[in-house]
Amino acid sequence: MFDPYQFLGVDANADDQTIRQAYLQLLRQFPPAQNQHKFQQIRQAYELIKDQESRASTRLFHVCEMTPEAIAEVLDMQHPETQRIDLEMFQSIIKSVIRQIASNQTS
Repeated sequence: MFDPYQFLGVDANADDQTIRQAYLQLLRQFPPAQNQHKFQQIRQAYELIKDQESRASTRLFHVCEMTPEAIAEVLDMQHPETQRIDLEMFQSIIKSVIRQIASNQTS
């Protein structure tokens, strides 16, 4: 599985600035005119973790091994002021999102 943190050479707890600096350093090493494939990989990794919202989305939808409890924890980190939802409702939401993603991939 593609790990954007490892690919950019940053810690999973890195902040936006650290991630951006690593991204820019890699772009200087692998400019798009010289290595288009590597550039696309660098760009993809950066887009997955460039800010807090992207990192939360990546944790939720790009890591298949996450349990419902771990996903709920990530959601709580994003919006701690929101009320917790029950597990049944949460599972329903996740199933709906997965169906939507699957239908978008087949379109």
